[in-house]
Amino acid sequence: MNLDSDPICNSAGCTQYKHTTKELGYKINYPVPSFGRDHEINQNHDSLDWAEKSLGHKWTWKKGEGKKDPVLYNDGGPMDQDVATTMKNLKDQEGVHGSGSSHQRTTLVSSLVKP
Repeated sequence: MNLDSDPICNSAGCTQYKHTTKELGYKINYPVPSFGRDHEINQNHDSLDWAEKSLGHKWTWKKGEGKKDPVLYNDGGPMDQDVATTMKNLKDQEGVHGSGSSHQRTTLVSSLVKP
């Protein structure tokens, strides 16, 4: 094993790369007073307790309970007229210009939509 010194550094170590210290012009690490937790945070923590008392009902819940099935959309129904018009216009333009890339389709559809 060859243990040579680093050619960039001298025998005292890499002192040329150490940061110089100078006054910042302002204090750092000063004490900050603690006034306690903000009153709005306290109100937020107490909101469930307040709601349960005002409704006369204790909310008991279990983690993971009550997860619903994902929303199932009725995509077999009639298409909205605006969407049907856009799809017809897209098909017509693809007949003229070709199908193009998805970016071109997006640009084409965007240009068909009135502001």
